[in-house]
Amino acid sequence: MLPSLTGSYEETPPCLIDLATRDRRWAQGNLQHIKIVGAKGLHWVSRVHLIQGIMSYLASPMWLMLLLAGLMLATVARYTMPNYFPETFSLFPVWPVFDPELALRLFAITFGVLYLPKLLALVLALTDRDLRKGCGGTIGLLKSLLAETFLSMLLSPIMMLIQSRFVLDVLLGRDSGWNAQNRDDQAMPLAELEKETLKWCREMLAHSPIALRCLKAALNADCDGQMGLLDLAGNATLLYYMSEEGKEGKQAFLEKRPPDFSKFPRVP
Repeated sequence: MLPSLTGSYEETPPCLIDLATRDRRWAQGNLQHIKIVGAKGLHWVSRVHLIQGIMSYLASPMWLMLLLAGLMLATVARYTMPNYFPETFSLFPVWPVFDPELALRLFAITFGVLYLPKLLALVLALTDRDLRKGCGGTIGLLKSLLAETFLSMLLSPIMMLIQSRFVLDVLLGRDSGWNAQNRDDQAMPLAELEKETLKWCREMLAHSPIALRCLKAALNADCDGQMGLLDLAGNATLLYYMSEEGKEGKQAFLEKRPPDFSKFPRVP
């Protein structure tokens, strides 16, 4: 809130696991503010701060639902025939509507929300001689901006999934506790890394084969082109309600038991 304030900050955790550990606590703390954001007597600035903290975590499941909705729409557009002549009388066919101007506006707003703070921080650093010199000069600042932007692009989808899980945990009443995070600037110990990897593998194997197939396709979605996205969307549709695995998951949920996906064959 005050960039000129020095000596009071918290360094980023040294690895993604420690970042997730800290974020789990922060998610629960910020989402608890939902109960008090409408309380009487709060200054409007305080309400804005509370809403910002809440939305910093609710934005992840909202982004995830937006992506899933886009995949579903792409699937519908790919596998269904448009109805050019609806039941109501019309002299002309009804063409599918795509509003490029509205899409560009949405893109511009998204770009501004994501990159305007970075650009303002860059301008502030460039105009401060001591700060600019301490950051390696103009070239060093530009390199740092590009590196941070690139790493943020890689981490954003991962944190979206992690935070979406955190929001679900909070809504289900699961307490995060107060697990201490690793604050030392060191690599993750091999024993802890292997333990966490085995934990993730067991969680993955507990899901259905199509779910794992969707996960593999999602990792390559950025370079598979339109056909790759359509294949991912089609598998996601099957996963939800058009396959035996989807029916097993639904039935297990209704019967309040863990689903058994071991009877379904694994697919590439």
